[in-house]
Amino acid sequence: MFSSLWIVVSAPSGAGKTTLVKKILKKHPQFGFSTSVTTRLPRMGEKNGRDYHFISEKEFLRLRKTGKLLEWAKIHGYYYGTPAAPLKSKKNWKVVLFDVNRQGARAIKKVFPEAVLVFIFPPGWRALKTRLSGRGTESKSELVQRLFDAKRELAAARRYDYWIVNQTVPESVKRLEAILLAELSRPSRMPGGNKK
Repeated sequence: MFSSLWIVVSAPSGAGKTTLVKKILKKHPQFGFSTSVTTRLPRMGEKNGRDYHFISEKEFLRLRKTGKLLEWAKIHGYYYGTPAAPLKSKKNWKVVLFDVNRQGARAIKKVFPEAVLVFIFPPGWRALKTRLSGRGTESKSELVQRLFDAKRELAAARRYDYWIVNQTVPESVKRLEAILLAELSRPSRMPGGNKK
């Protein structure tokens, strides 16, 4: 397909998946990252093209209609999707990381069954509520919706290959790196390795 290893990272909003993915990419700049498109507005500190490609709903629907999205979902009233073109053009990436929700993970797994799914848990429900409310980026009704969706995300965790409880960022980064190393060490991913 397009790459030898796709690592799909999912979590409830506020569990820290984006932070972990950014830390991994900083330590391993040779890894690829699939930058999603979204119709929501940038949050403070987010940059267009780095964190997301921020586009209009009209443009998103055009991409969807023309089959240019690998997967898409509507979350909290906004569209999110994974553009297919960059993945097809970056065949030299040994590892590609995805930062998507459960729907995106399921869609990617259908397209590329060898994708490895990693679920990030918050240290607890109270910690998740504190993180979400502490961001100050959502209204009260949006916060309620995100907590409702978080329960659905957590219920989907059983479909994932690996679980990480994000107690501390440094420890969670180590665990994610260990998963990457283990997956890259599979004979099927090595030159001349046995294919199943």
